[in-house]
Amino acid sequence: MTFTGLYNPTAAASAKKLGDKDDPTLKCVPTAMGTLNVSYVATLLDKLEIDTGINPGTTGLNGKFDCAGFYGNTCGSFLTGAPNPKYRHKLRLGFTLPNGLGLSGQWRYFSSVDNDALSDDCDIGCGTAAPANAKINSQSYFDLALTARLADRFNFRIGSNNILDSEPPVVGGEVSNAPFGNGNTFPQVYDALGRYLFAGVTVDF
Repeated sequence: MTFTGLYNPTAAASAKKLGDKDDPTLKCVPTAMGTLNVSYVATLLDKLEIDTGINPGTTGLNGKFDCAGFYGNTCGSFLTGAPNPKYRHKLRLGFTLPNGLGLSGQWRYFSSVDNDALSDDCDIGCGTAAPANAKINSQSYFDLALTARLADRFNFRIGSNNILDSEPPVVGGEVSNAPFGNGNTFPQVYDALGRYLFAGVTVDF
């Protein structure tokens, strides 16, 4: 389940008249001081059910399990890929001046995940795990970007992802196997290389 929203105080009244107040692509309306944008995109993972099609015939086992909120040798394997946090979001706040200068910040968040070996569903768990691998704590990353539009043609941008240079969560190699695990972490989900700087320019013709 994914929720997407974009709220612009200056455009809210117009949107309500048009019946588009829930439209996530709502455009910004410039004001004398500038334009404020707030965007929020979140994903709630309620269930991630796997049916292996194999019934072990043992009491309490049915070959089915739920990987939502877990990672590990089963829920991090080819069956489901990387860790599966139940909640994640991107929250962005931006402000653009009438002269084309803009500044925006973004907060990326991933909720914690538990080792599937510790699940009370014995189809995947009912076992033990090393303390260092028992849980991946929630992770937050913050991004910052500066943009400028000149002469209605040139668009400059410079910024940094993971500006605080937060380290990725580290787990043992026994639960971060290839292809989804690399360097004792999961680059598909978490920022594995720390702070990332970028700059660019586009020209409209």
